[in-house]
Amino acid sequence: MDADAPCCTKSLFGDREVCQPRFQVGDVAVCEACATFAVPEGLGEPVVTTPLKPFACGIATLAASGLCADVFHATAPDGCAPIDGEAALQKAIDQQRAAPAPNAPKVARVLQRCRATRAAHEDAALLNDVRGLLPLDLLRARARARSEPVPDGDDKAAAFAAATARHYGSASPEPSDALLRELANYFKGPQFFTWVKAPPCPRCGGKTEGAGPGTPTEEEQRKLANRVELYRCPCGGEARFPRYNCARTLLFESRTGRCGEFANAFVPCLRACGFEARYVWDSTDHVWAEAWSVEQKRWLHVDPCEKAVDRPRMYERGWGKKLACILAFGRDEVVDVTRRYTRDVGACLARRDESHGWHAAPESCVASAVAAADALARSL
Repeated sequence: MDADAPCCTKSLFGDREVCQPRFQVGDVAVCEACATFAVPEGLGEPVVTTPLKPFACGIATLAASGLCADVFHATAPDGCAPIDGEAALQKAIDQQRAAPAPNAPKVARVLQRCRATRAAHEDAALLNDVRGLLPLDLLRARARARSEPVPDGDDKAAAFAAATARHYGSASPEPSDALLRELANYFKGPQFFTWVKAPPCPRCGGKTEGAGPGTPTEEEQRKLANRVELYRCPCGGEARFPRYNCARTLLFESRTGRCGEFANAFVPCLRACGFEARYVWDSTDHVWAEAWSVEQKRWLHVDPCEKAVDRPRMYERGWGKKLACILAFGRDEVVDVTRRYTRDVGACLARRDESHGWHAAPESCVASAVAAADALARSL
């Protein structure tokens, strides 16, 4: 495992059973550290029990089978005393037992709102129009061209342009990882979708400053703007920034926004390109997407705001975010994907409270709400 990663409880306690979060890989139960850093992604399924029940991590059994032999270490790192690990586990158990009463209505509202946003991305008319909006032949040709090697000494830009022209109109329509990167790179920029911190003054084009919230007009409400930000310029001009939640409006009219607008507009673009896609909500105030990689047979993180593909740890490592709860909303599923984006799931669980954008509730309540939303999505 990584040197700075939480170590396996087996390396701390040996074969002694301890209370800890449980992850199941077939018939083998493993600890949280091993499920996060040793087990191949997607194989470890969390088992929710409240309070936590004791067991001994079975990673050695998996290591003996060769599944995790390259990353499993049976010795504790220097300075990691068993008492520290046990105290941390006890603290997590105490937090679960002392959790406040279930905050189910608030949890359910978050799930319902995000599920409704994602469901709108499946509108057949919208997807057909988005296919006409995107330069799909160009993006596919570029994706194909980038896979071709350029001989040493050749002009790379000229070779890429020639390869793009050669493949234009004939490249495979299948969704590929290369196409995903081309779409993410194209999406954000002056030619398509732009980031806005404060809208320019409609009178002089100068900078504006925030002037508080406004009331959405009837027209803005029809386009699913439930709030409006007002901005003023020294020249006396006023600008409105409606926070639209309608993908069609975002793609065919405004073409601007922040992370919420970016994700809401990007997911239909993924679907129009043939990708299975998820709308991903982070309780610490961010939104992005995931796309299914047919080549790698796994979900890839895609942040259209950052033109970032398959960089799930960028928020915790690069931005220094203290993550708490991350949920993914697919065409027919709702999944807690927090584990994909953190190095310490236990710390994320401990932060699931109002101060971290989530609603304080025992994990059994959260798991139950997510399971119910997932079952509903699959039934539609």
